[in-house]
Amino acid sequence: MFTPSPTPSGAVLSNQLRDFFLTNPLSAELWLVAPTFAADALRAARASAPFRERLNHTATLDAVRLVTFDAAGVWEEIDRAEGTDELVTPDTVEAVRTEGLRIMFREGHGLSEAHAGLHYRKPSGAHTRFFLRAGPVVARSPLAHFVATSLLPWASTRAHDRIWVDTSAIAAVGYALSALLSMFEDKPRLVPVDSFGGYERLSDNPPDPVDQPLVLISASTSGNLARDIHDKYGIALDDIMTLFYVGVETLDTVLCDLTRRVPEDADEYKVDPIPSWRDPCPLCDEGLSTIALAGEEFVPEAARASVRMLKAVYAGKHLSSFVRRFYNTGAIRVARASDAQSGKARTVSIDLRRALAESAEVRAQIEKDLKRQLPAQVRWIVTLGDPDSNAVAELAKQVALEAGLARVEIVGTSELDSRQELGDGHAFVVAGTIASGRALLNVSRQLRYLHDDHIHYFVVCARPRSEAAWKSLTSDLRWGEGPAFYPLHNVWFVESEPDRGEDNPWLLELAALRVVHAALPDAHPDSLDDGSLDAVAQRIDALSDESSAEALVLFPASDHGGASTELTLNPNFAFWKFRFENVPGEPTQDEVFFTMATVLHNFRYSAEGRYALFSLPGHGYVLDPLNFGRFNDPVIQGAILRAAKGVELDYRTHVETSRQMTDEVLHLLAHHADIRFGGASTEFALSVARGLADFDSPGALRLHRNDIARLAEVAPSISPREAPLLSALLRYIAARSASSL
Repeated sequence: MFTPSPTPSGAVLSNQLRDFFLTNPLSAELWLVAPTFAADALRAARASAPFRERLNHTATLDAVRLVTFDAAGVWEEIDRAEGTDELVTPDTVEAVRTEGLRIMFREGHGLSEAHAGLHYRKPSGAHTRFFLRAGPVVARSPLAHFVATSLLPWASTRAHDRIWVDTSAIAAVGYALSALLSMFEDKPRLVPVDSFGGYERLSDNPPDPVDQPLVLISASTSGNLARDIHDKYGIALDDIMTLFYVGVETLDTVLCDLTRRVPEDADEYKVDPIPSWRDPCPLCDEGLSTIALAGEEFVPEAARASVRMLKAVYAGKHLSSFVRRFYNTGAIRVARASDAQSGKARTVSIDLRRALAESAEVRAQIEKDLKRQLPAQVRWIVTLGDPDSNAVAELAKQVALEAGLARVEIVGTSELDSRQELGDGHAFVVAGTIASGRALLNVSRQLRYLHDDHIHYFVVCARPRSEAAWKSLTSDLRWGEGPAFYPLHNVWFVESEPDRGEDNPWLLELAALRVVHAALPDAHPDSLDDGSLDAVAQRIDALSDESSAEALVLFPASDHGGASTELTLNPNFAFWKFRFENVPGEPTQDEVFFTMATVLHNFRYSAEGRYALFSLPGHGYVLDPLNFGRFNDPVIQGAILRAAKGVELDYRTHVETSRQMTDEVLHLLAHHADIRFGGASTEFALSVARGLADFDSPGALRLHRNDIARLAEVAPSISPREAPLLSALLRYIAARSASSL
């Protein structure tokens, strides 16, 4: 029995002894193990009445030994009874430690096996049927302390100012080790413990050699993580300890080697070497679906992915009328730097100032609603302060003056901050475009303190993520008082996805193209002279230059970098109820992307998309390749590729679906010169390249490696003179395929 306590209790040890003998009734000896500074307390516990009574009623033992360990982890028997053998030798102690750790690991469910038909992809990228997890093994405090005690012979000889663990699941071991070392010191000093978060976060939070760190790795089947830490960050291999290890190679700094190294070894607590593969992976070839292990301690579930078709019903009841109202006004803007509220290039923004200037219909509708909603008692027009809201506030004041309401004053949010109160009269809060409604709620809170009269809310464009979110916002604004005292009116409404921030598809494209541009000269030296590398550089410049955002081509055509034909929408767009060909002007790529992004957003919240947010390969759903046959317009195809999120286009574990998707892409590539038919070829190649350039890039088109090889075969047939950007992307794909991805 092991206890790290400096004051072991006879009653506590008695209860622990009872539990132990329930599963180990045939034990021959009992060893009570504690730190050297607890020797007197250990003697007292053995002599206590509860402990002696438990021994008398539990089992017949050959001996009860008291064993202490010091700061160096050396075990020593104290008060050895006459006539008993000397068993506490270095060899016996090592055997007890090792056997105890192995039993802990196996009985603590440290070895996870994939469900039938599945296999794991570890954070390192290796594929395997088994995965070691030390977290459950050391979940209980006594077990964490036993592991820490077993580390003392190593840790006590190494100067250190910090202990790093690869996962917070074994942080308890680090804290226990720090506490034990502190107890043994004349001047107690607790060493801090940090987690760097495994393979995925090592580069973001690496151990620093300046701290003289000790590094604890929870479990390994290769030793690669320890080598990476040593090679990349200069931590000595002797300062890195792997707690549990199963592998063919014999490593020096391993606390517990669980490997069964000869088939004849019948030890039930050992584990046969666990094979793993990069690419090619025979488990993938057998059709076993892949579960990606994400985070520090991920518990996988059985796969339940399926394919999904997009339908017109996912446009919802508001989308078509919303687009029709702002159609060809330039108000619907994608990846432009002139977002009305932040000045940043948001994924989608609505520029009401532009719509007011370009469309008499938009202006007339807003004026009409203002005339109906402005109360006769209005005194204050409160604007959220962004350019769109300010423009609507000016229009509201103009309408009020025309109606004979001469005492109306516009107040901004900054002015509200400096005021003690607002005078009598109703407050009329105007907002241009809102999504989450946080700015509106902030103004509402301010007015509650400054104003005790009616507050009216007037929103031109409401873009909440769902109707439920909108109802929640309106309820908060009305404070349960009802529409009589706090009425709210919106002119136009559409459910749409929140801004993607750093996952803006054009920012993701920029990051991928930079990788392509860096890799291409070595992989294809001829790209330096044939224009393909220049095409990549030009596209990078276009994406990087915010001053030219107005002219940015959202979906580069298959001949981009050459003739650079502009992709335009073909007639009869299924998700618009109006016939745009009968309306003056041409639809913009911005309007098409906004439409498809909204369709996909609505789909994700539908019954069929209920697993959409489970973003791991093999789970949730993927978009059916037939979507790209059904919606075969190049602009729509490009919009779907850009609007996809998570693993919606990840076909790596869907062998047959990946083949179908690849057939579709190859068909388009064969007709890439026909812009009306194969014009989205560059978008498909870009999405595949993005997934290869960044393993975590969301929404990228990911195919089975055999299908990547099929795409690579097409690269030589694409002329870098006629389609330079497309050629560059396919060459990059070919280079990655040749290097086994």
